[in-house]
Amino acid sequence: MRNIRLIMVAAMLGLLAASCGSYTPSCTDIPLIQHRGQLQLEGAVVPTGRNCDLDMRGSLAWGVTDHFATEVSINPVKRYSQVMGGFYNTVGEKFVYEIYGGAAMGYGYVTYDDDPDRFKKGNYQIAFVQGDCGWVNLTRFLNLDLAFSLKTGIIHGDFFCHDGWEQLESGGRSQLCHKEKGNNFLLEPTMEVRFGWERLKFNIKAGFSFIPPTPSFRMTYFPFSIGVGVSYRFN
Repeated sequence: MRNIRLIMVAAMLGLLAASCGSYTPSCTDIPLIQHRGQLQLEGAVVPTGRNCDLDMRGSLAWGVTDHFATEVSINPVKRYSQVMGGFYNTVGEKFVYEIYGGAAMGYGYVTYDDDPDRFKKGNYQIAFVQGDCGWVNLTRFLNLDLAFSLKTGIIHGDFFCHDGWEQLESGGRSQLCHKEKGNNFLLEPTMEVRFGWERLKFNIKAGFSFIPPTPSFRMTYFPFSIGVGVSYRFN
């Protein structure tokens, strides 16, 4: 048990000590809507690297019809917003699966430890498909929710890159910069655990992003996010 605690602490410190990328896993709520009219509110705090402030993320999911639901998520720190809608279905009393299509947009800023004069900043947009599955109130003790999500899509980035300064013979300095723009594939699995009372629950979530570069464009990203929050479900 002590070794497990040490591993968890080391993993968290490693995440917080790493530099931040233009993109980090969104780690939005995995709603698991069960029926028409159900509404779920969730808020979370997600640390994503030494050069980033704490991400504050909020989500609202709503069962519009018997099998159609929608969700809106925002992150004011990263200027990230996401909307998605799609099909959901309940199997028995506890298991739910969902298939959503959606779009997102956000802002990224990167600094470099080896050169404080270098930075990268810009915007990105994502078109994606997301599949969710999980159990709601799986156990009587702590009313456990266990949810899994897989998001896949295309991320488009448009960034201004400051490469430092060039010293001129006249004694002045000239700014060195360039632009990076292009598309990359995005694969993002997420896991979320909620526990507490029947409607009010605490949550722990973890996300991982994989964005392979192309010959023409490489999206700078931080691959891991781990956070905690609170959710409330209106029936």
